Amino acid sequence: MGTFFSNISKLTVSRGLSIGLGLASTPIITRLYRPEDFGIYGVVFSVAAWFIAFACLGYNQAIPLAASRQEARTLTRLCLWITALLTMLSIVFFGLGGPWLARLLGEPQIAPYLWFVPLFFMIDSIRGTSESILAREGRFGVVSAVSFIDMNLSRLVSILWALVLTAGIMGLIVGNLIASSLSLGIALAVGFKVLWDRTGEDDSPPVSYAQAIKNHLQFPKINLWNNLLKVSTGRMPVFVLAAYFDPAVVGFFTFATNIISLPLRILGNSVADVFYPEAAREWNESGKVERAMHFAVKFQATIGIFPMVALGLLGPLFFEVVFSFRWTEAGVLSQILAFWTLMNFITAPISSLFLIVNRAGTRLVFSIMQLAVTLISLFAGGMIGNVRLTLAIMSLSLGLVSLVMFIYILRLGKAKVWTNINVMLKEIFFSLLTLLPATVAFYYFELRWSSLGLVALGVVAYFGLLYWRDKEIHERVLRVMGRRPDVATPISDSE
Repeated sequence: MGTFFSNISKLTVSRGLSIGLGLASTPIITRLYRPEDFGIYGVVFSVAAWFIAFACLGYNQAIPLAASRQEARTLTRLCLWITALLTMLSIVFFGLGGPWLARLLGEPQIAPYLWFVPLFFMIDSIRGTSESILAREGRFGVVSAVSFIDMNLSRLVSILWALVLTAGIMGLIVGNLIASSLSLGIALAVGFKVLWDRTGEDDSPPVSYAQAIKNHLQFPKINLWNNLLKVSTGRMPVFVLAAYFDPAVVGFFTFATNIISLPLRILGNSVADVFYPEAAREWNESGKVERAMHFAVKFQATIGIFPMVALGLLGPLFFEVVFSFRWTEAGVLSQILAFWTLMNFITAPISSLFLIVNRAGTRLVFSIMQLAVTLISLFAGGMIGNVRLTLAIMSLSLGLVSLVMFIYILRLGKAKVWTNINVMLKEIFFSLLTLLPATVAFYYFELRWSSLGLVALGVVAYFGLLYWRDKEIHERVLRVMGRRPDVATPISDSE
């Protein structure tokens, strides 16, 4: 299990550095582009994300579970054929029905940009297939490099587009396309080279398309709809807000969710990439996922909860100082969305357990519940006409559903429920404790810069306390420094 921490750390450092550099450029982006630009771009990308949920009909997610390289190759070919077919269908659909869809969404100005959706789909579908190959082969360093290039090149191109040409929706779209295309090229080249390497290969027989489809039928049959419902839950607020409020509100929401989801994108995705194959191996060997689950929850809680709590408490402060006063409302929305985002951050990376234990149908039930409470909350709040109340109802409802799902996943993996919940509660408590002075200084005394200084001290205090109070973290740091032998750390019931 030592490689578990190593692989997560590798991905997390790369993605953290990538998004850190991206954050450094974000104040430039927010001063070049308007909230309305982000709003329209958010609607276009939400349409693309909904269609991307059909990528490879879910078979790309089966590649890490392939029993042999022969089966993985067959699944890869199958994914490419499905991608080609769906890309052609999407060109016809958006070519003929783009204007109609734009009017249906109440955003006729997005019609010209819907032509880019088939391109988004093709790139994301092939890249997802390539990254599944890399995850199966343990090439997480390449996944890290691809993530780094994607994030930073996208921002750079968007900035250059605004400075050389004009700041508008096309700058955001072109930046995304160029960065995604280059990332795709790297992932595709390395992934295919590794998968088709015959060195030391066993004599397993070829696997036919029919056999591969049959072996992993749960992916298009159930998990595809899980993905579609998950995307719908995440993107539905954009469509409903666009129907009830002006594009600036959609822009504030889109930007707020992009920022507050950073811990999930940096850490959660890294945990998910490593947890999936690691948990599959543990389940096949022992019939439970106790150890992989513990390490996943532990890593997320100790590293990720603090920044989530900081954004939830002091969102307006960070948005005012970093992105300008024009984006203060986005900071308020980030506070409102904090509970949902925190629970999703904890639950999403380990939700692949449903696939490992062949309980995708149960995941589908949770997805339906999430979409239902999202729609009810949004339409109820939209009719009231208050965007903050609308999102508060949605955040509370989705957060509670995610909490129930988290507990269910722990039981499904036969992990110690209260041991893992206590890990989370401890980190939330110490995060609140170390951020309390900054919170009081900002809201009671209205000291912006002093509050930022207290946040910095809070960071030092939190991680200092973490090193002092957590024996497992303490021992791991000493091993990294070469002062302890590298042995597995047992899971303690007292944690």
